[in-house]
Amino acid sequence: MPKSALMLVLTYAVLAALLLWQAPRYGEFWIPLYQWEISLLSPELDITKLEIGAPQGERVVMLNAEARPGSVFGRHFFERAVSMNSSTLLGHMLLHPIVMLLIVLMWPTVSITRKFFYALATAPFLVAVELLDIPLVLLGSLEDLVLSNAAPDELRFTPMVSWMNLLNGGGRIALSVVAALLAIATVQIVAPYVSAKIARQTLA
Repeated sequence: MPKSALMLVLTYAVLAALLLWQAPRYGEFWIPLYQWEISLLSPELDITKLEIGAPQGERVVMLNAEARPGSVFGRHFFERAVSMNSSTLLGHMLLHPIVMLLIVLMWPTVSITRKFFYALATAPFLVAVELLDIPLVLLGSLEDLVLSNAAPDELRFTPMVSWMNLLNGGGRIALSVVAALLAIATVQIVAPYVSAKIARQTLA
């Protein structure tokens, strides 16, 4: 194995190990953004708790929320306040940076410098996929809970529940792959313009 390839493998291994080691801190970093998104998408819910925990020994993202009296959530009218809980594995959150870094750092036929820029370019796409995953899965789980009890026939017509099922059925990895490819494509599109501008400035 060439020395450069070995360095990339070691770099990825170190980053992945660091993410797994600092998993709770990584999760806590996203909690305020998740809370903002959930409040924006479902203002009829009062978030009482959104945190990283391990109630049964496995780390999860836990959402405790309360449907407001007189509100509609999951196509169900709540006459009084009702508390609801949902959760998803913390590992689902960690999957995105691990998959995205694996793709960009192992991308063939480009220099290490270019791969470094690929890795930097994943940042905005990582934000996008994290927001498309955990908050929507938590909300989808709550809607699934409500509809399973109130109107089970409507479950298949609910976008949030369908999205949750799609992600849990393998769509989560696909989302990470698409995000990584978009980061690579962004650098490939932008790089020639940056290089040309630098060349013009050098000649001037």
